[in-house]
Amino acid sequence: MTYLEGQKLFWKELFGQADLSKRIFLHNFLDVHRQHRLGLLWVIVNPCIPLIVYNSMQFLGIFKDTSADIPRSVHLTLGLLIYYAFSDALNSFAVCLPQNGQYILRGGVSKLSVYTGTFYEVLSNFVIMFVAFIVLSYFVGYQVGLTVFYIPLVGLIAISLGTLLGVILSIFYVYYRDLGNILRMFTFYLLFGSGVFGEIEETGTFFDILRASPLYKLIYQGRSMLFESQFIIDSSTLYLFGGSVGLLILFMGFFMRGEKRLNAFI
Repeated sequence: MTYLEGQKLFWKELFGQADLSKRIFLHNFLDVHRQHRLGLLWVIVNPCIPLIVYNSMQFLGIFKDTSADIPRSVHLTLGLLIYYAFSDALNSFAVCLPQNGQYILRGGVSKLSVYTGTFYEVLSNFVIMFVAFIVLSYFVGYQVGLTVFYIPLVGLIAISLGTLLGVILSIFYVYYRDLGNILRMFTFYLLFGSGVFGEIEETGTFFDILRASPLYKLIYQGRSMLFESQFIIDSSTLYLFGGSVGLLILFMGFFMRGEKRLNAFI
């Protein structure tokens, strides 16, 4: 199969198996919780656990306050919202092939359908967290206004970056399952260097690298949009979004050429 044939197959399966992708999404996102005591309540609880944990720490006084005009919980939760848009996509895509191996090997489901179903899950988790952010803002008395609806644009860019990296890493994860544990540790520590808890003020090469990271810039820009009414997305952010989507499409052409070789390791 040539690269152009791989691209043709990618677009054919992307649109031709939309119903199958939705069924995978509904099973993994909804049906998997039906046997639990809390049932579908887990659909809402799971994405909000980080928000609950870190805001509980905030109310206990572990984190310092920012300005008097912006409640610390709102400042913190907005950073968490954008950060987890990225990390959820990264971790979910990286491990999705083996986790859905029964559909791929027994049901003949294409890996692209699994990727698409995973994207629906990541997007749904983001929407739930976004609604939770709005509810929290009103709960603590901060009026976010209509400017809050600019935040999903930043979230979508974070998801696109996480999706690109996650899809690429998913190939390696099929062969090296230890990658999943390494990735979870990486994203856990990245949380503290991503600007979620505040701007990085330390000097030095290491901190300069953290400040230059795309995720740090996305979180900073999200806060500028909401708190400073700066609604313009800068060119570097647009390049990040376009580059992530473009590279993902480019990569899928190569992926479709040899994706059947992965079946022996799933």
